[in-house]
Amino acid sequence: MPRQLSQEERRKVGFNMPFAKAVECFRRDALSRKDYDPATMAVFGSIMSRALLEMLQAVEREFGERGQEVATGALVGVGRRVAEEMLQGVEFPAGMTPVERASAFITWLNEVVYASVEEPVIDSEDSFSFHIRWCPLQDIYSPIDCRIQRYLVEGELQAAAEIMGDFQIAFDFGIPSGHPTCHFSIRRRKPGEESAWDQYTRSINRKGLEKSRQGK
Repeated sequence: MPRQLSQEERRKVGFNMPFAKAVECFRRDALSRKDYDPATMAVFGSIMSRALLEMLQAVEREFGERGQEVATGALVGVGRRVAEEMLQGVEFPAGMTPVERASAFITWLNEVVYASVEEPVIDSEDSFSFHIRWCPLQDIYSPIDCRIQRYLVEGELQAAAEIMGDFQIAFDFGIPSGHPTCHFSIRRRKPGEESAWDQYTRSINRKGLEKSRQGK
């Protein structure tokens, strides 16, 4: 088994907190209060996530493929800006391998940006994987609905191309489909190999558009 990065080593990278001012205000003005229940953020997040999904579906239903391109492009743009903010001025510790860097970056996305419980594993010098043990949207989204996060992640991967550009990312299974976890496998891309992420996104786009047109 290859050497595993500890949680401490992952955090030593020092990625920036996205929306740092808002996070600071939340900690100071809400989390510090004894009469504030942090669980209400799950309600707020669920409302916003559901609203975003249904807005995308309405745009797809009314404007078809072009509407989907515009709406998902906006989500990709948000993801790109989030990752750019995360990575600004960040330097990886000396000695971290490309796989370790990529794994640490993905952990920060999973645990901070998507507020999920992650179990990461470095499988070899050329690959790593992770389980998501809990996701805030696992009881809100169906399998096809999880494409909302996919569009955001696409932008984050674009911004982190120097870290993630040489890797293939495969979605294996997910909680909304009845599995106990969501699982992703990441490995180095072979020369000339098409992006598996892009292939799957195109498939998801077609299915999402069909579902929206059917009013489901």
